[in-house]
Amino acid sequence: MAFALLSAALYVHAQTSITGTVTDANGPIEGVTVQVTGTNRGTQTNASGHYSIEASTGETLQFSALGYTSQSVLVGASSIISVTLEEASGEIGEVVITALGVKRDKKSIGYAVQQVKAEDITIAAPVDVAQGLTGKVAGLNISTSNGLNNASSRIVIRGNNSVTGNNQPLIVVDGAIIDNRPVAQSNTEVTDGIRDWGNYLSYLNMDNIESVSVLKGPNAAALYGARGANGVILITSKKGAKQEGLGLSYNVTSNFTNAFRFQDIQNEYGGGFAAGLWTANPELPKTASGEYYLPTLYGGSSYAAGGSGIGGYHGTIPGGFNTWDIFSWFGASASWGPRLDGQMVRWWDGELRPYSPQPDNRTAYYRQGNETTHNVSFSSGGDYGTVRLSASRTDGTAVVPNTNNNNTNIALGSNLKISKILSTEINVAYNQSNRLNTPEIGTNNSWGKFSVYGMSREYKPL
Repeated sequence: MAFALLSAALYVHAQTSITGTVTDANGPIEGVTVQVTGTNRGTQTNASGHYSIEASTGETLQFSALGYTSQSVLVGASSIISVTLEEASGEIGEVVITALGVKRDKKSIGYAVQQVKAEDITIAAPVDVAQGLTGKVAGLNISTSNGLNNASSRIVIRGNNSVTGNNQPLIVVDGAIIDNRPVAQSNTEVTDGIRDWGNYLSYLNMDNIESVSVLKGPNAAALYGARGANGVILITSKKGAKQEGLGLSYNVTSNFTNAFRFQDIQNEYGGGFAAGLWTANPELPKTASGEYYLPTLYGGSSYAAGGSGIGGYHGTIPGGFNTWDIFSWFGASASWGPRLDGQMVRWWDGELRPYSPQPDNRTAYYRQGNETTHNVSFSSGGDYGTVRLSASRTDGTAVVPNTNNNNTNIALGSNLKISKILSTEINVAYNQSNRLNTPEIGTNNSWGKFSVYGMSREYKPL
């Protein structure tokens, strides 16, 4: 009995604390597994590459990390063992985020998943994260409604699963399920008078994203039940890392938008208005003195009193009919009007101008749009964990007049090591967005309809 106690005491005494640093060609490596071979004793290096483990003389420490060649070192008399790992040659398995938020080798999971890194999303400076994913994930289809900055996006993975139901995937940000429906001010569930004010992904700061994983198929989304039947998009935010110097970072991006292409149209005839629908040979109406005047679509014209001809406005036409009963609510260019031959006509402002085509008159209703984003962040890490604090400001003007937006975002991400076996992640974000107007889509008064179909060829901006 005395001999057994003595042997145990000698064994405990021989076990000492081994410390050191693990590096590669670029500096310290975080997350390297340090294991005492043949035992269950193990640890990992911190953000500075440091580790500490109990081991005895004659035991072997094994150092391993994804992407590096493992290295074994025999424990000798020294209590400090530092190693330099070499990058493994050959193909390294891709690591992805699973539905549980766990990092796993892509080949070891039983469903389709594709991960997109932050730099691949922001490389072309897209206006939001949804458009940044366009063309980067197989089977992922993304479309926007009105082409403006912060417009909501429709996302579908591997096609529609329902004719009448929701086909969009579930959005999960750092484990929290996000409602990505258009914001309350929007009116997108109608066929006429659509207005889009954006959704959650429209206002998410892309600079705070570490990676996006797209989980495809029912097996991938089993954790989320029926809500994940259309797939899941997992967004992981940056939590910070040890940086050289102060850890401050600043970047600015600026996007410019122009109306690129217009529909080809004729420039031989002016707006038809009511006359163009009533007769095959429309003529401009005349004033009481016999002078041609330019008809107006709404409200009539003061020059019509005592004059002749058919005006352009919605109202009565020969025969006692109403235009809306015969022709419905026609637009300014619903049919061919008088030939644009350059005759002088009286405009609604009282000036005489030639009745001639204006081939580029649609460009007057568009301007160069611009959106500029400033982003500043602080990142640091150590034995306690990591922390990242960021702030961004976006100001934009749309390609259509009287429409602009601005967005302010503040975010905090942290990974704290409370003890050797307990850690916690903290994510806090604040977002404030303001927008002036958003154009209607697909209505009789919409911007697109007016500039393509409703603008008569003689119109000249004054």
